[in-house]
Amino acid sequence: MKRILVAIAVALAVVLSGCGAGGPRKLPTDPNTLILRLVELQGLAKPGEPAAIVPTFSLYGDGRAIVMDAGSYSGALPNVRQLRLPQERVLQLVKKAEDAGAMDNRNPDTDLGPDTPIFLLTLDTGKDTGTSRYGPDDDREFKELQEALHAYAKSGSAKLYVHSKLAVLAAADDAPSPGRVWTFGTLHGEARGTAFCTVYSAPTMGKVEQVARAAKPGAVWLDADIPYGVAFRPLLPDEADCKALPER
Repeated sequence: MKRILVAIAVALAVVLSGCGAGGPRKLPTDPNTLILRLVELQGLAKPGEPAAIVPTFSLYGDGRAIVMDAGSYSGALPNVRQLRLPQERVLQLVKKAEDAGAMDNRNPDTDLGPDTPIFLLTLDTGKDTGTSRYGPDDDREFKELQEALHAYAKSGSAKLYVHSKLAVLAAADDAPSPGRVWTFGTLHGEARGTAFCTVYSAPTMGKVEQVARAAKPGAVWLDADIPYGVAFRPLLPDEADCKALPER
């Protein structure tokens, strides 16, 4: 009997140590609520950036991770994919992000050059939120997390992410070639930094996607005889419109 009581006491101690005084950790569970995001800015901005950049990794309350492997495109349309993570792994990634200082609202050294890559890590636990910026030589905890998120972005098990809205980012371009005429309304949409943003949904979105797949990244279109460098950006579950995309 004494052995049984000791075994029960040990089991309770293990459970309590894992749960903490407040019980098991609770994160947002809404499928449209962002928990963790990594955005990678690769130095000198291209037309439409940073709004045009698809995050490398975005994790939502239902465990769905939406990922983008850098350089993966169908024509000029980014190949955005998704996979689902178990709750245990979600908790591990949140802990790693906390250890990396995501809640500290860090900024890299101010002497970084304009062509230096910058990485933005956002974490929202439902109680606290923060976004920290990291340079290429930042600490080990962030590097380990970044490598883990890159592995998900390259995962062969990820399936195509089906978006319901597509943003088109247009920035004035001095291209010597005339480009093609844009036939889906105006490219001079809502201002986002140095670019203009227009959001398309079905049925026009499908036609815009066909044009994007037949183009190359950085292709130029004409709108009212003005050449624009155009980028295509599928909107993610927490992004309702152009206002959700970063300006700088």
